[in-house]
Amino acid sequence: MKESANIHTWLDDQGLGDLATVFRRNDITPDMLPQLTVEDMVEMGITSLEHRKELLAAIADLRQPAVGGARTPQPLSPRGFASVPEPSPVPTPSIAPPNNPGKPGRKRKAFSASFLTVSICVHLVLILGAGYWVVQRVEAKRKLQFTSAPPTPNPSKRAMEHKVSLQKKKNAGGAPAQAKRIAVTGLAAKITLPEMPSVPTTSTQFVTGRMASMGGAGFGSGLGVGNGSGMGVGGMGAGGLGLTMFGTRGGAEGLIGTLYDLKQTKDRKPTDMGAEPGEGMNIGSTKMKRYREVMTNFVKTWDPAILGEYYSAPGKLATTQLFIPKLRADEAPKAFKVEKECEPRRWAIHYRGVIVAPRDGKFRFVGAADDVLVVRINGINILDGSHKDSLLVPEVNESSNVGPALDQSLVAGKWIQMRRGEAMKMEALVGENPGGGFLCFLMIEEQGVDHPPGVFPVFQLRAGEIPTGIAPGHHGSIIFGSRAVSGGSPLNSFKRP
Repeated sequence: MKESANIHTWLDDQGLGDLATVFRRNDITPDMLPQLTVEDMVEMGITSLEHRKELLAAIADLRQPAVGGARTPQPLSPRGFASVPEPSPVPTPSIAPPNNPGKPGRKRKAFSASFLTVSICVHLVLILGAGYWVVQRVEAKRKLQFTSAPPTPNPSKRAMEHKVSLQKKKNAGGAPAQAKRIAVTGLAAKITLPEMPSVPTTSTQFVTGRMASMGGAGFGSGLGVGNGSGMGVGGMGAGGLGLTMFGTRGGAEGLIGTLYDLKQTKDRKPTDMGAEPGEGMNIGSTKMKRYREVMTNFVKTWDPAILGEYYSAPGKLATTQLFIPKLRADEAPKAFKVEKECEPRRWAIHYRGVIVAPRDGKFRFVGAADDVLVVRINGINILDGSHKDSLLVPEVNESSNVGPALDQSLVAGKWIQMRRGEAMKMEALVGENPGGGFLCFLMIEEQGVDHPPGVFPVFQLRAGEIPTGIAPGHHGSIIFGSRAVSGGSPLNSFKRP
């Protein structure tokens, strides 16, 4: 360090000139530098770990004695920031500045950090390899042996002892054979229980994420309603891998849904549908009327550009059914992970996909929603199951009261002739206007097939769990197929030329 240097220039030499204000604010004098500690630096407000390490290294250099006849660094000026260098009686040879104007020791530290990282990675690989070898070579050869306790010398107690054994069964396959009976034998009795039901090892009837957390990944109603068997309470599948009432995050099967918030534009600017003070559930409010106007305009053409003017959630959900028991309206933004960006009112979800009828026949959709549910097949609106105060295209319905759906009625749409294996484009629009609660039930009826009056099968695109909660009764389900086209996504079939 030059004899005429002050704290400011000393900090510049270390590449830490931006800390000069901190040193000046805390009245740090040159004679205080060798005594600075980490605690002092934290108290001064130097929060960067890198800055503290570099300061400690530089201060350590100040404490080192002169080596090889070099002149010992002189103390800095009393205040360290505005000192004037005193003339030296003997000229001091000038020393050229280093070629690298950056921070001293930066390359050495970077190399040390890189070497430490590589060393850690190598050790981790060795540890994992050793663990794998132990499990495969040592543990695989170990056999568990169970030894029963010696029989009791008391004959009366020994008579109560029994042995439990699983009846053996030959197995020609690779998997171990399942026990079919439990036999209990003893001195006093011999009991053989009935055959146990077989447990499938594979199944296609599980939705992704449903098995995770063993019940914590199930559906939740969001209103504190559950069946006590692992459905979760308002959890919307929080314990699983993305399963929600509105679909699976990251899924690609079935109907693919996009959530839109009509209260803000795609640039996150407020629209004329924002919340009104004291709005409540006033269906006649101006903003609610405006929401129904936009939704009605959309279902006339189903042009994505209409909803594309509004904010949309970045992620999509894939669902194989639209059977949503009554829950809070904020569960939809939560399912799409935009609850902080979207208030629980005047949102809409547009689902699209390709379905395939399981057999030849006439079918019609039956449904109800609070507030919006409209279904379109091959470009034709065939059902408007919206709440009576939110109907968008009621003329497509053939019957407005075919069964109960909580505090409203199920409505039935148009009959459609379907052929087995024929792909059909399907779109569905669901939405919530005033906020509060939301529900949506989409069922289907097959002409000529009997079912209890007012109770219909649930429309599904894959066999799976039907959520329970505050919902109408249902009569099983009719499972349609779903098909990916044009590159593996059902949405590609909806792209405009």
